[in-house]
Amino acid sequence: MVKLNILAGGYTSYIVSYLFDSDSGALSYLGETPTEPNPSWLFKHDDRVIYGVNEIDNGTLTSYAFLDGRLSIVDSISSGGVGPAYCSPLSDGNVAIMNYGSGDGLFVSTALYGYELTTTSNLVTFQAPINGTSFPHMTLQYDEEVLVTDLGADKIWRVGQDTSNGTWTVHGALAHDTGSGPRHMIVSNDTLYVIHEITNTLTKEIIPPTSNLTYTSKLLANVTIVPSDVPYNSTYAAAELLLSSRYLYASNRNIGGTPDPRGDSIAVFDLDLNLVRQVFTGLVNIRGMTFGGENDAYLVALGAVSGGMVVYERCGDNLVEVARNSSAVARTTAVVI
Repeated sequence: MVKLNILAGGYTSYIVSYLFDSDSGALSYLGETPTEPNPSWLFKHDDRVIYGVNEIDNGTLTSYAFLDGRLSIVDSISSGGVGPAYCSPLSDGNVAIMNYGSGDGLFVSTALYGYELTTTSNLVTFQAPINGTSFPHMTLQYDEEVLVTDLGADKIWRVGQDTSNGTWTVHGALAHDTGSGPRHMIVSNDTLYVIHEITNTLTKEIIPPTSNLTYTSKLLANVTIVPSDVPYNSTYAAAELLLSSRYLYASNRNIGGTPDPRGDSIAVFDLDLNLVRQVFTGLVNIRGMTFGGENDAYLVALGAVSGGMVVYERCGDNLVEVARNSSAVARTTAVVI
């Protein structure tokens, strides 16, 4: 028997708790925890410490404790900018947070097992393109660097810390196709997979050595993630990307036109970016998508517009639905404990 707690945030002032029970197939509402506005992204540091953004004009990073089945706010600190959309802990105890609305980000030091948010670094500002805007989104630690996707600049920034004074700076970039909008990414060894929000594509490349230069990415593969038979006037914006040992899972997100009556799909690819299958979810506007359980046995997906929440069991290259709560509150992010 498997029981998983699912904590889901979004554009409200609370985080919703659900319980998945593999024996009964139930996905049950447990309750809500009041928060500051718009906890639109959550990141699990471990089974006790969770970090979240508050995507508001005066953005904040919040730490939460999950103890004895209950979630509570512990601490919060300014993100230094507008509309933070992503945060993630680093191996040195810092937490990275990126301000989507102001084109910058910073790093927060922690104490007390990660619960306490102590000091912030210098603000790192990302160069906007000519006549454009920087929209930094996801952060990912890669060796001694932090990679940052930028939907507006169509770059993946390479950020590092000067160990002599603690200052964080941009020291290079990977340039992706103009107008592609790199959103989320995953690294496997030295291979970088990137999902692009605007062109709805998934790419594969080898990360070049650390350099102060901007490299044009030399793609090994570049594929669409949208099913070939969606309604002709539907509009999509790629959202989430997950990696298991053998497969990549990319979520399609309907943002306009006629929704697919089957719901948005999760595209499953092998590591060479060959499409294995499209799994239609019954959800509209998939935002939150995450693994849970031992060896990432389960995949949880949420509809940011409608459809609720669904839990799949990963069976080989397939996703088999094992639980659904169609009345679940529309959410944009989830963590599984």
